[in-house]
Amino acid sequence: HRDLHRLIRRQRQMCIRDSTWNISSNETVPEGEHTIRCNISDQRLSPLRFYNTSAPRDEKTIVILEVDTQPPNITWFNATCVTPGNPVIIEANVTDWYGVDKVWVNVTHPNGTRSIHYLQNVTPYIRKTKWNVSITGLTEEGDYDFTLYANDTSNHITAVEGWFCIYEKSILTTLVDTKDEEGYTSIIFRFFRNGTNYLMYEFEVNSSEIRLDKELFKRPYDLEILIETRLGIGATSGDKIKFNKVLLDKTSQTFYFYADYIDSSWISTVEEGIYVVKGLAVQTNLTFSNYILTLNYSQEYPIYKNEIWFSETDLKIWKCADWNYTSHECQGSWEKYGGS
Repeated sequence: HRDLHRLIRRQRQMCIRDSTWNISSNETVPEGEHTIRCNISDQRLSPLRFYNTSAPRDEKTIVILEVDTQPPNITWFNATCVTPGNPVIIEANVTDWYGVDKVWVNVTHPNGTRSIHYLQNVTPYIRKTKWNVSITGLTEEGDYDFTLYANDTSNHITAVEGWFCIYEKSILTTLVDTKDEEGYTSIIFRFFRNGTNYLMYEFEVNSSEIRLDKELFKRPYDLEILIETRLGIGATSGDKIKFNKVLLDKTSQTFYFYADYIDSSWISTVEEGIYVVKGLAVQTNLTFSNYILTLNYSQEYPIYKNEIWFSETDLKIWKCADWNYTSHECQGSWEKYGGS
């Protein structure tokens, strides 16, 4: 038994060894950071032959570099609006496998003048970097557009466009309700920088809450309003109005917006030969330069699509300026909008 124990122990010691594996591949990979992961599995060949790994997996991170032909990549940047007297912070995350050299912004002021500001690298790295700058002394109210540049150690440059603004704040009270006491409406307000698609604020108010107070910058906006209304079993959604150049110019200001579901059967006369697909009533005290109205008839389409008179190419929008919510009728006249 003593000899057999020595034999087993000696064979076990002989099986524990370090091995080196050479693995090659012809696969082409791009420049940049890569993770090489090595996996080793346990293996049982027989009841007497079992291979057990002490470390089943290991990985290393490497950077593959050849010839720098690519500019830096600005993966994220941010600049926010502030009130007068406060600094504007511009931040950016920039990567480049050969190293980011410098980052700067060229700012166009509301009066048309320009200024250049260099950002500082706040990380100890040059490949994956974070930069920022605090711009002080801006006193002119308005919108500031800028171009953010990044340069790498091979002198390749990339650029993105951004903006920020300086305005006083205003308390906006938003009132949402229905004219019909039994109705319900929900409104989503989207405030854009006027003339652009830059979304600044978004919030929702419904006729159950009625009122919402928000602190917004005192400035012009393009205001998109998404409408959902219900009355009994009747409902409509997906309708929207975009009011262009809505001016929020007071320290305290109140906007109200009423929206009601209008059943198409209530509208008996628009014009001879005209059939009604859907109706919607809105009323507001907003001041604006113009607006874009979009009525969504996807709910009504399955109902009317097989009617002889229904044709999508012939759909028009009609307006009644004096709708009676009690008698459900137009007390004025219906006017046809141009456009589609």
